Amino acid sequence: MSKSSTTSRSSSSSKSVSTLAVKDQVRDLYDIIRDERADEETTILAVVPNDILPLLTDRCRSKKWRFWHNGRPVELATQKSMQSAVDTIVSNSCGQRLVLVVSEHIEALDFNITPVGGYPHSLGVIRGCRDRRAGGSRTTKLIIDGSSTFDGIRLDQWTASKQNGQVFLGPNVHVRVHMGEPGSLFKEHFSSARDIQSQLSFLNDCPMVGKWWKDWQGPIAS
Repeated sequence: MSKSSTTSRSSSSSKSVSTLAVKDQVRDLYDIIRDERADEETTILAVVPNDILPLLTDRCRSKKWRFWHNGRPVELATQKSMQSAVDTIVSNSCGQRLVLVVSEHIEALDFNITPVGGYPHSLGVIRGCRDRRAGGSRTTKLIIDGSSTFDGIRLDQWTASKQNGQVFLGPNVHVRVHMGEPGSLFKEHFSSARDIQSQLSFLNDCPMVGKWWKDWQGPIAS
C-alpha cells in the first residue's frame, strides 16, 4: 500500500469535529483509556483526529494522571501518524496486549503490526465513544482494511489462523474483506459451512483476558 493512498484514505475518513464534540469526545476517550489501562501488560494507543489530539494529550499526561494511574504510558496518534506510532511502540517493549482506542470520528483504518520478541501477543480494537458496549451509533462503523496485518497475517483471514496471537474487535468495528485478492479470507478459507462453524467455535474458545475483553468481546466480522 502506497503512502499516498494511505494518506488519502486517512484524510477522507476522519471528520472535522465541532468544539463541543471535541470536549465530549476527549471525556469519553479519557474514561475508556482509564478503564482499559489496567496493568503493565496492556499498552494503549489512542487514534484520534488532529483537533482532539492536543486536549487528550494534556489530559492523559497530566501530573494528576501519572500519580493516580498505574500502568504503561498512554500513546496517542492521528490516523496519519498511527503506523509510525505503532512501529515505535512495538520496538520499545510493548506489553502482551496492544489495545487501539479509535475515536468515533474516524471511520477507516489500516495498519501493519509486527510483534518484536513476541510482543504484543494480542491486539484489540475499540471504538472510543460514550456507549462503548454498543460501539456508538449503528449508522457509523469503524472499517479496518482487510489487507492490514497483525503478526504477518491479514486481518481478513485472521480467524482462519489458530496461532501467533489473537485479534479481538469491539462492537461496530469491522474488517473489509477483499474477496478477489490472493490471501484474502474468502479466497483461501471458509469454503464450506463446516469451515465457518469450525472458526466460530475457535473464537468462542478464545480466553477472556482482562476487562477490555470481557466488556467488548467480538469476533472479527465483515
